[in-house]
Amino acid sequence: MLGAVVGVAAALLVAIGLIIIAGPALPRWVRAAIALARQLLEHLFAPPRPALPEPAHELHPTTLKAIAVAGELSTLLKDQGESEIAEELRAAIRKIARDEGRGLLHLHALTRRIRGLHLSEARAQERARQLGMRLRAAVADRAEQLELLPFR
Repeated sequence: MLGAVVGVAAALLVAIGLIIIAGPALPRWVRAAIALARQLLEHLFAPPRPALPEPAHELHPTTLKAIAVAGELSTLLKDQGESEIAEELRAAIRKIARDEGRGLLHLHALTRRIRGLHLSEARAQERARQLGMRLRAAVADRAEQLELLPFR
């Protein structure tokens, strides 16, 4: 019994000594430990976040039309072996989601490249020409609304 009392007293003296040695830094350590525990608990019990962030605003219908035509044209070009320009169209679509104006300018530059593109199949060439004209018109309409210059 006496040994237990001496052991508890020694442990208490050691703990008090460590607290004195820690001195002024102790409150900062306690606050940091509490903040860390709070963050850990919030992380464990927080609702899951959505996988993809939602756009801050909805895109204009004319922009959505341009995106749809660009996607269709990208698929056609990829099927015809023009994967480089098809991937550039996809990149322009992704850019529109981040910055509509810059994405439209990128699409506008691509419509000029598509205008001079020659495909091996006549039907595919005609379809690409029609889609290119629709894309050019949609991009020009939206660019006019946003007052992006120079166009046409």
